[in-house]
Amino acid sequence: MAGFSDATQQAKQFWTSRTTGQKGLLLAGGAVTILLLAFFSRMIGSPDYKPLYTGLESADAQTLTAQLDAQGVPHQASADGKTISVPADKLDAARLQTATQGAPHSGRMGFELFDKVSWGQTEFDEKVTYQRALEGELERTIETLSDVASARVHIVMPTDSAFADSQRAAKASVILKLRHDTLSKDAVLAISRLVSGAVDELKPEDVSIVDADSDRSLGLSHDGQADGEATEATLAQRLVATNGVCVVV
Repeated sequence: MAGFSDATQQAKQFWTSRTTGQKGLLLAGGAVTILLLAFFSRMIGSPDYKPLYTGLESADAQTLTAQLDAQGVPHQASADGKTISVPADKLDAARLQTATQGAPHSGRMGFELFDKVSWGQTEFDEKVTYQRALEGELERTIETLSDVASARVHIVMPTDSAFADSQRAAKASVILKLRHDTLSKDAVLAISRLVSGAVDELKPEDVSIVDADSDRSLGLSHDGQADGEATEATLAQRLVATNGVCVVV
């Protein structure tokens, strides 16, 4: 207690020996220090937000925020309202959920692919780096699905050419190793729309999804059905047609 009393007495003597101006500077410095500590505490305690979609039109931004509200996902909008961000730890789940419900008509999915700029790269090197980073980002998101043990994504970027024969449409393939040999239709839709939404001019039905163990196709047919369902529907139609022919005969 004696040491505490001595420290208190020294503090009082120090304060009373200061001029009015010095006291004002000390009080101002203390206030600034408290504000900075409060600011950094808030920054450390608040989640890190990442872009979910960028370049959105107003109507699409409102629809997306309504979907996130319904899912209970926190979100922030940029000053111009064109970018919607969610906490980093909820980004993958939000991507898949919004892909299942249908991606916005405007804007594109936000992917922060580069931590730093690599100077001296050629345009070709930049495209290759971007494609590899995008594939890795998609793989990481798809692997958050409970039925998926691992995923590999391969993207063929579209190419423009003055000659029709040299043009190439965008395509993608997703190789999945499943945990239980099954994948729900919602998951197939989510993966197809997730990948197509990340690549310009790529349609969901042009995303090939394959089971790595059975080589079974899991993707969408061109009528929007899962491949298995489309095959069953086709067989059923053929069976009905055949029976109809037999009845006529």
